[in-house]
Amino acid sequence: MSSIIDSNWFYLSTMQSISQPLQELSSKGATTSAQSILFSSMLNSIMNPNESLNWVSLQTESRPQPQFWSSVAPEMNNSIVSTLNSSIGLDTATSQLSFQATSLLQLEQKLGGKLAGTAKDFIAAGQKFDLNPLFLASIAMHETGNGTSKAIREKNNVAGMMGLNGLRTYATMQESIEAMASNLRRNYLNQGLTTITQIGNKYAPVGASNDPTGLNNHWVSGVNKKLNSFI
Repeated sequence: MSSIIDSNWFYLSTMQSISQPLQELSSKGATTSAQSILFSSMLNSIMNPNESLNWVSLQTESRPQPQFWSSVAPEMNNSIVSTLNSSIGLDTATSQLSFQATSLLQLEQKLGGKLAGTAKDFIAAGQKFDLNPLFLASIAMHETGNGTSKAIREKNNVAGMMGLNGLRTYATMQESIEAMASNLRRNYLNQGLTTITQIGNKYAPVGASNDPTGLNNHWVSGVNKKLNSFI
């Protein structure tokens, strides 16, 4: 009888510890596969406490990730981590902007017009200046109508970068992408602007004199939408 009680207690305790995160994932639209993976991983962490998952360690590529997590499909990985971050109060906006290992194919599939073929340049610039390549690409996609604007076609200007005489002209797309990344690192991230909203208030301020049609009103939502489309 004692062994039956012990088994039931363990079962009920295990289910209680797992049920809440699963319910949160389900309420936020996580797929059945994602919920199954989370269930398996949490059950494994209970059965093997020395191998328990450290969700915070997933925030930066520089920290070692659990072996289980590395086997999860990237899109599922991002979905689960994003949901868990929200449930434990992490600032996902800040962590999203630092450099992250990015799939060249995943990025290239989203880039259109004259941006096509530049995924490698966004990744290289992101690594050089510690910025998420998907964040850089999201700005370029928003600023250029995904590679179709006059600025990118005639000036290789991917990010609406301005000079003394108006829009800057770049010799190559790579030069423009690197200039954008350098500007964001030096004049935004390093100055304490660490969310897309904070960056947008300076990068594309609402009511600016050089924005007579009010396009800046949509910068923050537009960049966020592009970035979220990669997840």
